[in-house]
Amino acid sequence: MVGRVSLDGVYCEASAPFFGPGDRAVLAGDGVVETMRARFGRIIGRDRHLARWASSLDALRVDLPAERRAAVGDELDALAREATDDLELLVRLTAYADGPPHTLITVDALTAAHIALREGFAVRSVEAPPRWAEHKSPSRAWAGFVRRAAAPDEPLLVDPRRRHVLEGATWNVFALAGTTLVTPPADGRILPGISRSVVLDLASHLGFATVVDALSLEDLSDLGAVFATNALLVAAPILSINGAPLRGGARARAACAAIRASYDEFAGP
Repeated sequence: MVGRVSLDGVYCEASAPFFGPGDRAVLAGDGVVETMRARFGRIIGRDRHLARWASSLDALRVDLPAERRAAVGDELDALAREATDDLELLVRLTAYADGPPHTLITVDALTAAHIALREGFAVRSVEAPPRWAEHKSPSRAWAGFVRRAAAPDEPLLVDPRRRHVLEGATWNVFALAGTTLVTPPADGRILPGISRSVVLDLASHLGFATVVDALSLEDLSDLGAVFATNALLVAAPILSINGAPLRGGARARAACAAIRASYDEFAGP
């Protein structure tokens, strides 16, 4: 199924046209998207991802029929069976809200570039543009803007008024203060990532306490050990901010290694 898509449960080649030029899926990205990773023949954190997807469908009033919602779980399970320990898959589930809402599932192999990012990356702070942060829409023009603004580094979004660190374009941020993991609150300004929730639940099993509280750029520099989480990275150290290397790289790498070693089993179905 790698390189194929499922449109409303019907499989076709990824190169086949499945939207017309006037479709709002093309013109406005009107809908809800969920990005997942498959390994060992299953979607990692499947139930958490589907629960967030369903919540966003309701919040954004995407009236997907109940039978289509129910069928999506089985379709994801079937597509994930190709995933192995050595072949991780990137799975995207999108519900488009144009006329009768429809679903699109795409499956691709996780690339070497995706996996290389787990070793760490540099970030540059960018003021967060106005956006509906707590739901994941296919309309991601703002993400393209902040990526261009931060290039060649990854963008780290900062609240322009309060100067709080928020998140990356596609990831949440954690800082390590001794044996405590600190992450910004899900207060409507960030997307509450599935991997963020898994790490918060997993932390006590790894000997970490957790605190959900505001962080500034100065806090990140002072603490020195900072990492990013999302479904594809799992956990990856942030190596520098605005060109300044972080001094806690070794601690961040050790924390990320411990999280990645336990994450896939702990996240559940």
